[in-house]
Amino acid sequence: MSMRTLILAVTGFVVSVAACSSYGTSVEFKTQARVASVSVSLPSSLTAGQKTRGVAITKDSVGAILTGRPVSWFTSSGAVASVTDSGLVSAVAPGTAVVSAVSEGVSGQATMAVLPPSPAPVATVAVVVTPSAVVVGQTATATTTLSDSNGNLLSGRVVTWSSSNANVATVDAAGSVLAKASGSAMIQATSEGKSGASALSVSAPAPIPVASVSVSPASPNLQVGASVQLSAVTRDGAGNVLTGRTITWSSASNAIATVSTSGLVTAVAAGSVSVVASSEGQTGSSTITVSAPAPAPVASVTVAPTSPSLPVGATVQLSATMRDANNNVLTGRVVTWASPNSGIASVSSNGLVTAMGAGTVQITATSEGKTGSASVTATTPPPPPPPGSWNEPAGMTLIDERPFNSLTEHAAPYSPAWDTDSNLSIVQDATAPLSPSNVIRVTFPAGFHSGSAPAHTGVAFSGYKTIYIRFAVKLSLNWQGEDSGFCKYFYAWINGSGDFFFASNGVGSAPLQPYSMLQAVVTFPSGNGNWGPDLVPSARIIRGQWQTYEFVLVGNSAGTADGSVDTYLDGVHITHVGGIQWTSGAGTWDTFEFRPIWGGTGSTLVQSTQTMDMDDVYISGKN
Repeated sequence: MSMRTLILAVTGFVVSVAACSSYGTSVEFKTQARVASVSVSLPSSLTAGQKTRGVAITKDSVGAILTGRPVSWFTSSGAVASVTDSGLVSAVAPGTAVVSAVSEGVSGQATMAVLPPSPAPVATVAVVVTPSAVVVGQTATATTTLSDSNGNLLSGRVVTWSSSNANVATVDAAGSVLAKASGSAMIQATSEGKSGASALSVSAPAPIPVASVSVSPASPNLQVGASVQLSAVTRDGAGNVLTGRTITWSSASNAIATVSTSGLVTAVAAGSVSVVASSEGQTGSSTITVSAPAPAPVASVTVAPTSPSLPVGATVQLSATMRDANNNVLTGRVVTWASPNSGIASVSSNGLVTAMGAGTVQITATSEGKTGSASVTATTPPPPPPPGSWNEPAGMTLIDERPFNSLTEHAAPYSPAWDTDSNLSIVQDATAPLSPSNVIRVTFPAGFHSGSAPAHTGVAFSGYKTIYIRFAVKLSLNWQGEDSGFCKYFYAWINGSGDFFFASNGVGSAPLQPYSMLQAVVTFPSGNGNWGPDLVPSARIIRGQWQTYEFVLVGNSAGTADGSVDTYLDGVHITHVGGIQWTSGAGTWDTFEFRPIWGGTGSTLVQSTQTMDMDDVYISGKN
């Protein structure tokens, strides 16, 4: 026979239905035991601020513990002890409270005493003596601040005062301090075994004050380079000489005459200056008149470097050194620079030479009728490689070639479409080496702030693991390198990130180096991301001259540092960087951007309007 049992809970009853067969069913009712007693367990006492959990135990009429019965909690005095619905009891203030627990109409209680908290012990003693410096015979007041371990201020505690040196200062029970002799003492307060102290300085009575200071000699005359010893006399109000007083010397202009701590005056330059002696707030002075000796005449002029050689368009800074008959270097003399043939080389008023055409010329520097010279040789730079001799790798597919005949050239819907700013300009230059005569120009006006580009043009294309880029650039003759040294030409983007850019490196009118730059790559090769012309260290970017640039950029395989950069200047392989992991995955190049950012984020300004011209960008790629 099979049996199924169904149990229903209905208002304190249990109904049991038993099926003994398919023909008969029996029902049995069971009564749930009710709560007959509630006992409450609490500690007999808590300190104000403490908490405890009350425990209520419910039992039936035969003493069996009942579980799962709802319990409500009450307190006879919430001002003494509070209780939450869950039985959490909090001691509030000293007194006695009865805490009750009620379940099914039956209650139990427990009485709990709330005790006052013990006073917090003294943890720190801070002492202040006011004033902290007194004269013998004067008094000071010492006060103390007591705190517990939580930084709370304590009051009503016993404080004992003492002095570390009663010969210097004494202190009474109220903290009154009496200065007895010059010196120092620590005034200490002690409470409940903790101590703190503050220093008191006691000085002897002040000496008779200085009333006047006189300086002699009162008005000496000196020539530049000569010296004179001044003396100062201090007197009191009655005119008596005071000794042993501190004298401080100062010059109203160290550019005319300096004075030492002992009053020794040295003449520096022509003029008149007051030298002051100060003591205890009183001053006296001497007026020093300095006259300049006649300057030594220039006897010789030498120019360095003596025989520089530079390509056309490059610059070199000459310097002139003047000497007297005794071979002493002379400074501050007027120098006039001259070139007998500015078609070969010109020279500025400060000696900056610019090579203009092939040849040799004597650049002279003249000062006070004396002349020195340097032999400057200007050389013709090599022509760009002939067609067919470029360094494009084999197997490349043309991505695009833009000759820059107009700003809207190769714009959308052309593919790949170029994005070109309207503040670029198209100018004509018949000497452009790749696709004369139209070239694109970016202009940096005078006052242009470093850290940005005046304009840009660029193109995005399908990704290639290897790309080849070729173009020609000419910087204006007056090109000024920004103070950071770096002026960017273009960016190449790999996997959507501008990890490579090319820049010229040189400050002001200094020679410019070609730099291939890595940024934000996963793995740099040895060294860092700034790579000069390591294969040809002498390679330079020449102002005022067209130069061709070629770049072969190879992306990396996934997770591998096998990317590389090769840079060619005028057909010469000048830079190679290998062992690059551009990205964590496989790297493919997808963007060329001509964005000539001038310098870094400093405050340099372009001094006079300068330009960068670009001729014919050629881009190819392969996977």
